[in-house]
Order: sequence, then structure tokens, then C-alpha cells
Amino acid sequence: MNRLIGFFILFFLIITFAHGQVEQPAKTADIKNNWISGEIFSSYVYSDFFLGAGIKYERMFGNKISLGTNFYWGWSPLRHYSDKTEWSGIKFGIDIPFRYYPWGKKFFIGTALGFGYNKHTGNEVSFYREYEKVYYGLSITPELGWKFYFRNTGGFFLQSGLAVPNLIGKEIRREKDSSGYSENNWRGYLGWNLALNICIGYAF
Repeated sequence: MNRLIGFFILFFLIITFAHGQVEQPAKTADIKNNWISGEIFSSYVYSDFFLGAGIKYERMFGNKISLGTNFYWGWSPLRHYSDKTEWSGIKFGIDIPFRYYPWGKKFFIGTALGFGYNKHTGNEVSFYREYEKVYYGLSITPELGWKFYFRNTGGFFLQSGLAVPNLIGKEIRREKDSSGYSENNWRGYLGWNLALNICIGYAF
């Protein structure tokens, strides 16, 4: 976990420094700006490491505020543990981000509200037992990030960001063994995770 956080910090320091060396003068965004991009992301969710992709749309209102919509889907590969269990997972969500650009150009902070879903499935090989954990509900995601333009403000751009999704909703646990016995339990859930994303898109 500490290594993952360290990687996030190092990544942003490197990319921010590199951008500072090549940045050209740019005008601020205005109400006519629309930003659409594709993203790839990695996230650390409930001890699972996810990779995924998504689509983002952002509409500027003035030069400091924007609203948009995001859709994403992620996958956690099969993992083997010493207790002879195997786990994998999927996640998806849709949300509406509100962003604020303090200097009206590249750096932003914001929060997104939406729906999130995470599903983890596992098998205990020795006892032929299957497990399933499902988390879903309201997603509240504080974020910060930077836009990097190939030329002036607008046109093609890169974006990097760090987000902390918080999920408030329900947790469902299911268990089934070789005899056919199954058990379902649910309870309220509150959890968070870390996510790093990189986007490439076009402003028009």
C-alpha cells in the first residue's frame, strides 16, 4: 500500500516537472469549451488491484468551473493465495464530476457524485467452496489533476489525476459449498479506495 501511494506521488512530481519545462503560454478556458477523452486507470480496492478504462466528458462554464459525466469499467485479474483461495473482480460506475480550476487553466480540484459497483468472486480449492462479495451504492469521489496541452489551450490534451472514491451503500456476501448449501448476508457499507488515471482527449 505504501509503495502504491509512493508511486502516485512520484508520478505526479515527474510529470508536473516535465510539463513545466515545455509549457507554452495559453489562454484560459471559456464557456465554449467541451472536453471529451478516453482514460485508463489503476485502483486499489479492498485489497484488490484493478485496471480499467473509461470515457469522460466535461463542459466548461466560465473559465474556472465545469460539469461533466464519466463512465468506467475495471477488472482485477485472478490471484492465488497461500490459503488455497483464488479471487478476481470487476467494477463499474457512472458519475457527474464538478471541477474547479483555481487559476483558470490546467490544475483542478473537484468532487464527483454517482453510482459505483464492485464485485469480488473467489474459490476455496481445498473445500470446493465459492465466495462472492458485492459492494454498491452512492459514490462520492474527491479528485485533483492536471491538463497538459500539445499546443495552446484546447485541441488535443493529456490529463492525469488522482481520485479517492468513497462508496456508501450495501455489502452482500454469498457463500456456497459442494453440498449445495448457500448463505446470503448483507449489511450497510462504507469504504474508500485510491485511483490513478491518465486520459487523452480533444477540446472543442
